[in-house]
This record gives sequence, structure tokens and C-alpha cells, in this order.
Amino acid sequence: MQPQRRNSKDVPPRMASRHDATLMNPGPPALYQLNTERKYIDENQKKVKRWIYGRRDRNKQNKVILLVGETGAGKTTMINTMINYFLGVKFEDEEFYQITEEDDDIEESLTQTSEITVYEVFVEENPTSLTIIDTPGYANTEGYEKDGEISEYLIRLFSDEDGIHYIDAVCFVMKAFQNRLSGKEHYIFHSVLSLLGRDIENNIVFLLTHTDGRQPRDAISAIKKAQIPCRRDGKKQPIHFLFNNQQKEKRDKLCESVLKLALEMGQESMTEFFTLLEEKNRKSVQMTLDVLKERRRLKACVSNLKEQISESELKMKELTEIQEAIKEQRDKIEKCEHFQFTVKTAVKEKVTTDDEWWWSRNQTCCNVCEENCHKKCWEDPQSCEVMKKKHCTVCTGKCHYSDHVRENKKYVVKPKTITMTFHELKLEYERTGEKPKTSFDKKIYEHIANEHERNTREIENKTETEKNLISDLETIKKEKSKLLREAYMTIVTLSEIALKADSAFTLQHLDFLIPRLKEEGEKNVMKNLEDLRKAGEEQKNKGALHLVMNFTGKKMNQFDNRATAATASSVHHHQRKTIDEPPEIIAGVIRLKDEFIELYERDHSQLQQCTERLCHIIKTFEKGYRWATEYSTFAGWTGIGAGDGKSSSGNTILQKKVFMPNASPNSATKTSVRQDGTVNGRKLTVIDTPGPFDTSDRDDETIKTEIIRAITECAPGIDAFVIVLKVDRFTKQEIEIVKKIGEYCGEDTFKHAVVLFTHGEQLKGQTIEEFVQRSTKLQELVDKCGGRCHVIDNTYWKRCLYCPCSCGYKSNNFQVKNLLDTINEMVQVNGRYTNELMLTAEQEIQKEMKNENNGNLPSEERRERAKKNVFEKFVRRLAGVTTGILVGAFLGIGVAVASVVALLKGTNYSIACNLALKARAVQSSVYSNGNAENAVDGNRGTDYGKGSCTHTTAEFNPWWRVDLGNVYSISKVVITNRGDCCKERLKGAQIRIGYNLENNGNNNELAATVLTVLDGTKTFEFEPVNGRYVNIFLPGNDEILTLCEVEVFAEKDIPLYTCGPRNIAFGGKAAQSTTYPEGAAQNAIDGKRQSILARRSCSVTNGDKDPWWRVDLLDVYRVTRVIITNRGDCCEKRIEGIQIRIGNSLENNGNNNEL
Repeated sequence: MQPQRRNSKDVPPRMASRHDATLMNPGPPALYQLNTERKYIDENQKKVKRWIYGRRDRNKQNKVILLVGETGAGKTTMINTMINYFLGVKFEDEEFYQITEEDDDIEESLTQTSEITVYEVFVEENPTSLTIIDTPGYANTEGYEKDGEISEYLIRLFSDEDGIHYIDAVCFVMKAFQNRLSGKEHYIFHSVLSLLGRDIENNIVFLLTHTDGRQPRDAISAIKKAQIPCRRDGKKQPIHFLFNNQQKEKRDKLCESVLKLALEMGQESMTEFFTLLEEKNRKSVQMTLDVLKERRRLKACVSNLKEQISESELKMKELTEIQEAIKEQRDKIEKCEHFQFTVKTAVKEKVTTDDEWWWSRNQTCCNVCEENCHKKCWEDPQSCEVMKKKHCTVCTGKCHYSDHVRENKKYVVKPKTITMTFHELKLEYERTGEKPKTSFDKKIYEHIANEHERNTREIENKTETEKNLISDLETIKKEKSKLLREAYMTIVTLSEIALKADSAFTLQHLDFLIPRLKEEGEKNVMKNLEDLRKAGEEQKNKGALHLVMNFTGKKMNQFDNRATAATASSVHHHQRKTIDEPPEIIAGVIRLKDEFIELYERDHSQLQQCTERLCHIIKTFEKGYRWATEYSTFAGWTGIGAGDGKSSSGNTILQKKVFMPNASPNSATKTSVRQDGTVNGRKLTVIDTPGPFDTSDRDDETIKTEIIRAITECAPGIDAFVIVLKVDRFTKQEIEIVKKIGEYCGEDTFKHAVVLFTHGEQLKGQTIEEFVQRSTKLQELVDKCGGRCHVIDNTYWKRCLYCPCSCGYKSNNFQVKNLLDTINEMVQVNGRYTNELMLTAEQEIQKEMKNENNGNLPSEERRERAKKNVFEKFVRRLAGVTTGILVGAFLGIGVAVASVVALLKGTNYSIACNLALKARAVQSSVYSNGNAENAVDGNRGTDYGKGSCTHTTAEFNPWWRVDLGNVYSISKVVITNRGDCCKERLKGAQIRIGYNLENNGNNNELAATVLTVLDGTKTFEFEPVNGRYVNIFLPGNDEILTLCEVEVFAEKDIPLYTCGPRNIAFGGKAAQSTTYPEGAAQNAIDGKRQSILARRSCSVTNGDKDPWWRVDLLDVYRVTRVIITNRGDCCEKRIEGIQIRIGNSLENNGNNNEL
């Protein structure tokens, strides 16, 4: 029930409002409803409302806020809180104004705005007006289809002449006490972000409600973990403001002070928020409107595609039926034609006349007409008396005498019964007509003839229909191809302009589009969309896991027994019998069970995959839990520099002296040593390995031998790599070793690595995290290891047993426990570390153990013997492999692993050659030291500041190109993106390959597109494209292209053919008579055909007499061709009359050489 509004005459004087409002509840605080003018922006549809308070004044500076949040997060209260702040309401006023309409008797979580409402507030004494856009609550029980309508409402709002055309802030409202985002909130954030343009990112802030005043670390951590794009402060923290939704709470003496503090906190946050709005950060909604329209276009394309496919399927079904009918008719015709008749006829046969009187025996007969022409004939046919003018006058055909014969035979007519098919009988009648002495069943013949004729007519009609259907299907196919291409281009456009291109909205269409593109044979396009789906699904799944967790029990019961049975059987099948299920397994099962239900409710195509993952996660957690509780294996790396204490650290971890440290300035460990122990009831194996990067006192062969030993010791896998470093001031040599660790380790290796610092006493009051932050290199290493780092002191802290009240941080027992807990968590999430090389070593060890004849030996001793044999075998087989390849194989570099395993198995494997390495590279422009050749220097470093990345200026359509020198069949390009910042810049870049330098090579064939924000190194594989030039082309205005490494691989390292004459001026030395600013002589041979002077790729002299330009080719060549690119921005006629002179003399600056 809506509270009864009080008439203003009934309001006591002390309750009279200072504003134009109606008293709803006397309070305290007194609750007022602001009186507003209400109308619809879209008058016909009535889905976008505008409520105006005060006299509308367009001259006031207006602040526009878009408010978004989960139903129940307190969005409505937040709107009213903003209004009260804007009206200047204080706690002492004991009043609260609301502009929204809500029922106090119904929880907000059970309500949802069904339309967009725009609240406009104009206060006469305030020079600023306020506009709040209230979006409908997302993810309520009405379903996802209802949420999809919001984009249409926003298009109406942003397109209308009297609508909203700019935004100052987008505010996500969420509860402050959450330690993670719910599935609904993931869904809401992704849905909203997918509606916004990329330019809105810096306008997104968070309004955290239901706070208790403390810093909401869990909520901020959840926001960061969800990687929601938003405005951030100097410490990279999301901008957020704290509120407590208790403004309307009834006040009494017991809670008044608490409510006052809550309101003051809200007032302070609101002041900070509106101060932020004073910054000139307003954004036009044009890009967002473009996103909304592209979404609409994509939805329409997919809808049309589905209609086309549906129509195609119907027509295909009709065509199949027609073709089956035609086949059936043809079968009937064939049956008719093969129908057999019994035909009685009179036939002529030649019979002998030997039994007749001798005088009558000779007769002249016509072989053509089969007639007896002359009886008792004794003359030759030519002389026979029946012949006249050499033709017979008796036979029917009056045939030539040569067709006659005189012999002792004659023709006689005899009755005969024969079998003829309808087809034969029909042909006979068509040829000769009905014979008088032939008889058969005429009625049956006529019936078969009619049936034959009817089926023939039906085939003709159906064949015409078949032809029309085939034509229609071909038209539909073309339209499908057009719509598919249009949908793909729309997705590409969205990826360029949408704040979140890989949203659930786009992904749901990819599931439909990718199979259709596969049918069309669009492999490259399909691959691009698969990459987009792969990049988006991980984030999407994270948000979808808990989406259905808030459903009620009634909602759960809506699913039939198939869902329940499938989930229950999966859980039951993998239940552990030996130990209780750890909470991680239970959580994993619950999450995937919920995802299963969500997918089942939507009849999703990934239902089977979800079931399989449900089984897999239980297996994975079960295995990880068993490893973590029963047996753990660590592999240690050498420390940096002298005396880092790796061996001593092994002793500290195992709590006994089993490794032999010494005071040598170099690595104490000369060979891999394996030791076992039990710590806190947990069995541990620690493998102390010689450092692959500390080579100061060891030759190459020794290092290789020990790496092979480490491989056999670690087989089939380990739980953790422990990187041991020293707390100390780093030298250049030590920094170089840290750099090598980063370069040699595969990405998978870092998922299983922990950094352990020794000499903790040197921290001198710092935490290890504070120490790490002081070194960029160390911070990068720790970040790669997932932030996992710990500290011990093998000398001082070992004397202090774990006692939180006394030693605490400076206790080795305390630190080792934390280290083991970290490794336990890491194994549960990432599993054990292994690779194909370690698995191959384990297979060989198992073979050796089976071949061991002495079965009386304990299994441990048999394994040690087997490992020794395998170690010796590997040393022999890998004698020719370089140390770098072995180190890379051990640490998970894919190519190195594959090549070493191939050698061990005796198979051929060639490491693909990077064709771009050290090749000639150019780009559209150069910013600072970001030269084009930095991308082909072989260094995958991602920090631009270290001089290994390219960088163009901000320009229109920047590009980068590498010349491979010859033509190859290119099938793979590997790109390393900048990692220190600006990852998003490369999104939308195109890989183009070909032979042509038209438009600087940017018109060559499109091989692949970067559709997502590229994090680190990414491989683009595609159908082979033949070409010499590989371009990275970034279309757009004011774009910056940055590449840290580009690697190019072909099907074969041998070129398809060698290119003809190359540009020998490229790389030469140029000079000219004078130089106009920014028109250096070298610009003319920089490999760029750029024709605009301002882009510093043209040479220009001053206004000289007889100006000249010259290039030194650095050798003598037979020159046959010169290509000149003239200026295109102006002054094209200046080049008229120039002379090209070539020779070996520098007399008159070379201008006297041959013309």
C-alpha cells in the first residue's frame, strides 16, 4: 500500500517543507515526495520517462549521471541521497526528500524499474542542475530478454533531440561488504559495459552502499579481480565512494549518533563525488550511441540469418522431397517402360523347298521385304523376268535386284508368341504402326501408356520446381554470406569502439556465427571470432558461475530430473572414500552445478562441456588435494650472486641439515641433490638444483649434465619451483640473472613458481613486499609468479621458534608454514608442473624399472637405479643440444620441449625459423626511440622504456612493415604487445601479407585481426598466405602503434621464390646540397613511400641554384631501374626537369656522372 499523502492544509507548521514537496510520513525524519512534472521523451512507446523538479533552466551548467546496479543494491536510495545533497538537506533538518516513487512496505530487492527514468533537478539558488539517468534493475526474475530492451531505451534517449547527448559519470552501485562479485553483478557489469563506448572508461566510478565506514578492501579487491574498466587514482585503485543507506531510518536516542555518523560519511563522500564532477571530463554519448546501434545491427543480422537459415532449411526440405518425388516418378516410369507384354504375331521365316517338286524349288526372294517375288525361277535376279529397269516389280519396296537372291528357299508366314517391354512395343508401333496379325492386351497397354505419360508430365513440373528451389537456395546462400560478413564486420567495429567487446551479448552470437562461418569456409574470419570467444569466455564464465546461486528453492525445482541426475551422478562418481572432501572441491562443484543449471535453463549448446568440466574439476581438486596433503616436491633454483643460501634454505624448509652449504662466492650446489623429510605431518621432497644462470665457475658441458640430472630427478612433475634470492642491494650482474629467469621461463612455469628471499634480517623493519617494491625488476618477477613471495633468514631467524606474540614475522617456522600454505593453494588452483620432457623421462624410468631383473630390491632403490640409467642415456642422446635449449625445455618453453623430446624419441623435429629476425623494418613514423627495427631484434621484452619496442606518433592509420627479402608461404605471426602500459592500443590492428607496396603494403591480403586486448605474446595462425612483406596496420584517427616483437613463420623456411632486384638504396648513405628543416637527405631512402613532408619521410633542400641529392650505394652495381616517390601534399611540379645521373665519380658532387 502506498502511504496516504497528506494534504498541505493538514500539515502542521513545523512540518512544512522548504521545497515543493508533499509530506508522506511525519518521521522523524519527515519523508517528503518532491512534486515533479512528468512526461515521456518517447511519447509513443512510453519507455523513457522524464521527471522534472523545479523550473527548467537550460542556462544552468548541467551534470549528467548514469546510474546502474543490481536490483537490491540500493540504487533508488542512492538517487534520493544525491537529490538531498543537491537540495542542501542536513542531518539537523530531520527531513528526507525522495524524487522516486517506492513502496516502503515492499523490499527494494523485490521491485524493478521497468523503464528508463531521467530525473532532472533545478534548484533556483544552485547555479548547477542535476540529471540522473536511472536504468532498470538488471537480472531480476523477469529474465535476460527484459534486460536486452534497455539498449533500445538508451538509443531512444540518446537519439532524441530533447534527450541526453553527453555524460559526466557512470556510477555502478554495489554493496560494500561483498568480498567477491556475485554472478548477477558480473552479468550486470558486463551487460552495461557492452553498451558503452570506449571513451567512457575514465568516467566510470563505484558507489558502495551499506558500508560500515571502514575501507572496503574486499569489495575493491573484487572489482580489481573482475578487471572492470573504470577510473583509477594514482595508486591504480578504482575510484569509489562510501555510503550507508540509512538516511530514512527512524531516529531515536539509541541510534541517533550512529545515524548521524552514517549521514556525515555519506555527505563527505557526496562532496568528493561532486568535486570529481567539476573536472572537465564530460564525454559525448555519440560513441556509445554508435555501440548501441552496432549492437542493434548485429542482433538484426543474426535474427535475419536465423530466418534465412530457417527458410533455407524449409526450402532444402522441400527440395529433398521434390527430388525424392522425381526419383519416385522416374522409378515408376522405368517400371512402366520395363513392363512386359505377351505379343502374338505372324512372322516370316525362310524354309527350304527341297521337299517340293524339282521344277518349283528355285525361287527369287527379296531379302529386304522378306517376300517371294518369283516362283520356279531359273534365271539370275538381274535377268529375272520380274525385274524391270533393274528393280523388282513384285516386292512391296520395289527393291533393286541386288537385294534379291535365287535359292532353294522361300518365305512362309508362321504364328509366334514373343515377350516385349512397353518401351520396345511403343517404339515398334511408333516405327511401323499396328500390324494386322499382331495381337496383345490393348487395355493394359493403354493403361501403362497413360501412367507413363502422367509420370513424365509430373517429372517435368517437379523438375521446374526443383530448378526454382535450387535458384532460391543459391540466393539465400549469397544473402547468408552477406549477412555473415556484415555480422563479422559489426563485431569488428564493436571490438574497436565498445568498452567491452567480448561481452556475453557478443559471445552468445559467436556460438551461432562460428559454425556458420565454418560452413562458408571463412577460416580466417572464423579463427578471429574463435580468438575473441576464447578471450571473452574465461571472463564471462567467471561471472556466470554464481549467476543462479540466488535463485529460490522453487526456482530450482523447475528443472527436470535430467539436470538433477546429471549433476548428482557427476558428484557421486568422484566422491573420495579415503578423506573428507576439502572445501575447495565442494565450492567447485557448487559453482559448476550452478553453471550447469544456468546453461540448462537457456538450452545452451555448451551444456555437455559444462558437464565434462564438472567432472574434471572434481578430479583436479581431488588430485591437487592429495598431492598437497600427502606428498609435495619442490625444485630450487640457484640464488643470485654469492652466498644466496639456496642449500641452507632447503635445510630450513626440511628442518634438518641435509644439504651442504659453504661460504663460496659462487653456487654451492654443483649437482642436483634430492632430499626427503616431513614437516607439520606433510611429506616433502626438496630438489636442490645447480643454477642454470650462475655459470661463473662451470663449463657448458657441466651445466648441461646437471640440467639433465635435474630433469630425471623432477620426473614426472613437481609442485613448485622455489626461486631463491637474497635480500640485498642488487648489482648489474644480479639484475641480468633476474632478467634471464624472466626470459627463459615459459608462462606455465611462473604459474608454479614462488620467490623465496633469504637473509631476512637485512630487511631492517621492512616487510618483504615493501622491499620488492623498491626494485622494478624484482616486482616484475614476483608479479609473474602471481605475487607469491616469502622470506626467511637461515642464520638469525632459525633460533626463534614460531611464536606470534614474540617473534612473529621473524620466525622461520612461521615463514615456512606460510610458504607451504602458499604452495598448497597454488597446487589446488594450478595443479602440478610437468611438461612433455618430464613425462618422457618418467616413461623411460618406468621402462627401466620393468627391465630390472632383481625383484627383491625395494621399489625406491629400483627407481634410483632406473633414474641413473635414464640419466646416462639422456646425456648420450642430448650431447649435441645447446645449453639454452635444455634450460628452455626444463622450464617449459614449448619449442625447446618439442625439439628435445623429438631427439630423445628418435624422431625428426626442426625448430621453425623466425623469418623476421633482424630483417629490414620500417614504420609510418617514429616517436622518440621507438624505431621500427626494435620489433625484429629478437627481444620479447614488453617494457618500452628498455628500448626494445617500436612507437609511432599519434596519427591517422599508423603502420609497421618488415621486408622478408624473399617470398614465403606464411602461416603464423607472433606478436608481443607492450606490457608496461597501453595494452589496448593494439586492439583492432590488422596483419596484412603480400608482395605489393601500394599504400605502403597496407592493401595486401588480410591474414588476421587483433580483436581483443593483447596481453603479452600471442600467436596468430591462419591459412598460408604468400608474400614478402608483413604489415601491422592500425586503422583509425589519432592512433599510436607500439610493437615489442614481431615474429614471422612460414610452412617451410625455404622461400617459394627469390625476389628480383632489391632496393639497393635502402641502407645507403644519402647527402644533398642543403637541408630544409625536417627534410633530411636520409628520409628519401628510409623505405617509406610517404608523400607528406610533415611526416618526416621526404627530403627537401633550400631554394638553391642547381640543388642536388645523392645516395652512396656502398658498392658498385649495374643499375637498371630507379623509382622516385614525389611529394603529394603540395608542390608536385617542382620535380619536373630533374636528371638521374649514375656513376663512380664525385666530381661536381657526382653531378657530372652519366645521364
